[in-house]
Amino acid sequence: MTKKRTQNTPAYRTIDEALETYKEDLAGAEKKLNRDINYTAFLPAMACGLLAVFLAFFLPHSGDVHGYDVLFDTSVARQFATTNPERIYSWLALTGGVLLTLATIFTRDWIVAWANWAVAGVGWFYSIIAIWMRQSRPTAPVNDPLLYGDGPSYGLILALLGMTTLFATLSVLLFRRSPLQKAIARARREEASKDEEALLKQQRLRTGLKPHAQAEIVDDRRQRVRQRREQTGD
Repeated sequence: MTKKRTQNTPAYRTIDEALETYKEDLAGAEKKLNRDINYTAFLPAMACGLLAVFLAFFLPHSGDVHGYDVLFDTSVARQFATTNPERIYSWLALTGGVLLTLATIFTRDWIVAWANWAVAGVGWFYSIIAIWMRQSRPTAPVNDPLLYGDGPSYGLILALLGMTTLFATLSVLLFRRSPLQKAIARARREEASKDEEALLKQQRLRTGLKPHAQAEIVDDRRQRVRQRREQTGD
């Protein structure tokens, strides 16, 4: 097996050495590794996405409206005709782009990571809607805020880039198996194929029948036809 270093073990350990450690309980090791979120290789991308979303709250969202105005629905946000989808996007960005991302990094819990992925995905979708709604509004003087408003500013664009980065990074992190996880899964398959007793137990569990020797099948159709002809006198 290739002496390849793995992310789920210390830097000095190879996959062979890790398999040697886990060989007594491969199933338990596979379950543990599936629940352990190792973000080391993805930390730079997660940090960039988090920072982009966080900074967007202090940058112009649209015209004179900043991100925090949309988040807290201030008088400035209402004056420039901020819509409900923009407010929903703002809270999703704060939750999935900042708070849950920090929780994923510090806890490394798979449930938190999945929640982060789900909220970040919905927030990414709403960020596209927010930009589209801002682009679809014609610009005009602020004296008619119910019909007009400024287009998207660079803060909103930066937030979209940050949410895209986080959602894509979390998708790869959660859906891609590490080299060690693949090696353990392969070792379990090899172990099961070599263990005849394990195969017999699987057969009993699937069928409820005890295993028996395979009977030899003999094609005696011609002989039976000949016997019937002799009995009938044909």
